[in-house]
Amino acid sequence: MENITVTSVSVNDDVLANHRNAVAAEHGEVKVRLYGVERAYASCLNTHLAAEWYEVEHSMTGETAKPVHVEKKALYAVLKAAGHSNPSVVWARVREYGREEIHGKVEKVEGESEGAGDRNRSPVLRNLEELLALYKFNDRLDVIPAKVVEAQKHIVLALTALDHKFM
Repeated sequence: MENITVTSVSVNDDVLANHRNAVAAEHGEVKVRLYGVERAYASCLNTHLAAEWYEVEHSMTGETAKPVHVEKKALYAVLKAAGHSNPSVVWARVREYGREEIHGKVEKVEGESEGAGDRNRSPVLRNLEELLALYKFNDRLDVIPAKVVEAQKHIVLALTALDHKFM
């Protein structure tokens, strides 16, 4: 397999590169082994990237998002070189594994619906995701009502109580 290097932010750590290349190499192999390699890669990303790296979306910018985008681009490059047709599926799984390692495996919550777009989420994860979405929405507003400014303060406190690290 061809060794691909990506330069930019200092995410080109040998450990990350080894995990990234292992993910690409295992894509033709048995799924059980692939599962383990992707989990190991996610764990490595949890160690080497900023906290909550798995929450970084493709449209996000800033100093925290840059290393995540660089690593994602590097993974896509090695996956495409290995003949993988849809690297975004792999990246989504790796992000989910990283999230699970930090927040725990998502468990079925009794009474929660199982509709087409619903996911079974733990109470902590559900609160974290929904509060983050609200926080981000409020943060993007150009004109923000005074009541929303006050609510945003409480949202920040709630996210902090859920161990969210603001970067």
